[in-house]
Amino acid sequence: MAMKLNIQFKGLDQVIANLNKKVNEIENYTTQGVVAAALLVKGEAMRKTPVDTGNLVNSAYAVWEGGKQRGDDGGPAADGAIVGSAKSALSSAKGPAAIIGFTAAYAVYVHEIDKNYRKPGSSWKFLELALMENEQKILDLIKQSVKKGAQK
Repeated sequence: MAMKLNIQFKGLDQVIANLNKKVNEIENYTTQGVVAAALLVKGEAMRKTPVDTGNLVNSAYAVWEGGKQRGDDGGPAADGAIVGSAKSALSSAKGPAAIIGFTAAYAVYVHEIDKNYRKPGSSWKFLELALMENEQKILDLIKQSVKKGAQK
């Protein structure tokens, strides 16, 4: 003989609402970590950028999006068409994301051509190196930010 069991949970809607709230909070903290990491990489890339006139280094930008947060670093390149395209690209990201780049038309050539530069510490592949050399710091920044959000 089959037995029918009917169980009702009270307050389940509230539990789900609280879980969703916590997930959103953690996503916002993740975004904060991504922003911190993007600004770190941008700064390191700028330090490694070869300087002739200063145009290239001053064309650096960082944009981000995640959760309810969207923004840019407010630098001199922040209002240009290239940065606008980067912001548009972020809208399709699943989760927090950032884009770091340079708007100077010749940035890709300086980045990709192996050459000895006069400025100490500067190098071709300046953006790529900034990312690779700071991999652990990037992960740590995001991890610390998420941990901070989970503890609240």
